[in-house]
This record gives sequence, C-alpha cells and structure tokens, in this order.
Amino acid sequence: KIEPNNAVVCYNKAVLKYYQYRNDLNDEAIKLFGLGMNSTDINLRSRALCGLANAYSQKHGRYKTGKENLETLLEAIDHAEKAAWLTARLDSAYKALAYANHQYGEALAALEDDNSGVHSNPEHRANKHRFLAEKYYKKAYKLNKEHYISHNNLANLYLEWGMELPKSPTPDSLLKYWRLRISSFLSQKLVVDRDFLLRKAMQHCERAIEIYPSYHFA
Repeated sequence: KIEPNNAVVCYNKAVLKYYQYRNDLNDEAIKLFGLGMNSTDINLRSRALCGLANAYSQKHGRYKTGKENLETLLEAIDHAEKAAWLTARLDSAYKALAYANHQYGEALAALEDDNSGVHSNPEHRANKHRFLAEKYYKKAYKLNKEHYISHNNLANLYLEWGMELPKSPTPDSLLKYWRLRISSFLSQKLVVDRDFLLRKAMQHCERAIEIYPSYHFA
C-alpha cells in the first residue's frame, strides 16, 4: 500500500498470483510482472520478463484464452528472448523460451488438425519450434543441473510429439533405439520416430524424479 509500484514487491506478488493457477489471477500476474520490469536491477528485470513469458504461455496453454492467431504465444517468445538476451546465464530464461516455443509448436500442429504428415515432417514450422524448445530445455538444465522442470517439460514435448506419430510396422527394439540415438548424436538433429521419442520421454521423466522424487507430474 505504501509503495504500490515497488518493482520487487510487484514481482513477488506476481509470482504468488501466477502459482495459484487461475485465469483471473494469471492476468493480474501479467500486470504485476510488467511493473517488476521497472526495476533498475538487470537480474530482476530478466526474471520479470521470464514471468511474463510463462504467464502468456500459461494463458494460451492452460486457460485457452488470449489473442487470436497465436499472438499470445508470440508475445511469450518475445519476452523470453529478451530475458535470455539480458541475462545469458539465467536458466529460467531458457526454460521460459523453451516452454513458449513448445506451446507454439503444438498450436501450429493443431491448426492443421494434428495431421500425421505434419508431425513426421522435420521441416514443418511446427516441428522447427519443437526443435527450438528441445534446444532451450537442454540449455536450461545444462545451466542448472537441478532443473527438474525442464526435464519434465522436455519429456512432455517428446511424449506429445511421439504419440501423434504412426506406429512402426515392425516391433520396436532397443537395438533400433540405439541405432537412432547414434544417428541423432552424429547428425546433432532429433530423430522424428515414435519409439525413439517415447523412450526419450521416459528417460527425462526418470531424470526429473531422480532430482525431485516427489514431483508427481513426472
């Protein structure tokens, strides 16, 4: 009440509202994160930008509200990119950037009714955003080895993508998986294959649980 525009207080209030997972409070969090960006401290400004990115992503992904034509997610990507630019070693900036691209990739695929041809085409723009999301989730947990949420979210990305791909006509095997894993390592590109993606999803869920055993989402 004494300092309604205090950047630190606004940021902390925004975090508390964001984590109550209600659409109306998420909107309030967006306003408060915006006020948090008035801080002269670069680290706090970056965190406020991350909060904005996550709140916009949540607005689209969890509450199914926001501007038409996916502008809400484009705003999320923009805020997260600014956060990463301001503080290059802030793991939460890359997690926010990953999550926004993750949501955007899923949304682009949904615009084409989740056609299997979309999911299996590495050149489709939906999958290019998924590749970006994978890259930034990995960046987040490389900067912070305890970042279990990035492992969990990456598992969700692989799971959602893999489930949309056609089943292999031949029985899946560990030999095939390791062959695809070596191929992925040598090419530095993710192999778009149902069995491969689902196995990677399991690995990242297991890693999230290793870090935080009571994390029930994983």
